[in-house]
Amino acid sequence: MQTTNIMTIRLNFRSLILSPVCSKTIRFALLGSCLLLPVSAALAVQPPANLESDVPTSLNVGDPVGTFRVIKIAGCGDDGVEVGTTLCYRCRYGSSPMVLAFVRKASKQTDNLIQSLDDAIRTHQEKKLRGLVVLLGDDTATLETQAEQLAGRTKVQNIPIVISVDGEAGPEAYRLSMANEISIVIAKDSQVVATEFSSAGQVQSDAILNHIETMLTP
Repeated sequence: MQTTNIMTIRLNFRSLILSPVCSKTIRFALLGSCLLLPVSAALAVQPPANLESDVPTSLNVGDPVGTFRVIKIAGCGDDGVEVGTTLCYRCRYGSSPMVLAFVRKASKQTDNLIQSLDDAIRTHQEKKLRGLVVLLGDDTATLETQAEQLAGRTKVQNIPIVISVDGEAGPEAYRLSMANEISIVIAKDSQVVATEFSSAGQVQSDAILNHIETMLTP
């Protein structure tokens, strides 16, 4: 249909240009417009390239959970890792069931969540449930202080509190959206089984604990 319209316009232009009443100036102007018309039409139907919506912004169920390095600041004093050590906890956990909490902003709700995760790890020791709280940000000194304060408030015993060495964005392979203050990744056998994303003040601890119970149920 579009090709037919263009051909019709060209014929109309040609008839007008060849008309004896058409001046030389008008002929040149019309001819230029006619030559440019196919290019404009082609540009108009070009599909948009590299739509941002096509780029994944988070891990999905079934995706592998990649390795990443962190610095231990507090928590889980009997796991054999000294405070200040840089390591890959994800590597240490292997294929064990795990819950990874990436935190950009703390709140009363996130404190409650971390305490709940600590309790869940304690009550599921026989199933080797593991956990990790990763604080994200660009200022290491500030993050260290926040991690120590978080450990003091929550009194966690079974979950390490660490800071990311990858800055505020977090591990690249995890595709953590900057829009989410809290990102939860629940995994088993090195694959994602559930995720939860929210603001610091809207953390749904019950939903996350339900995901964990479902993962651990045979």
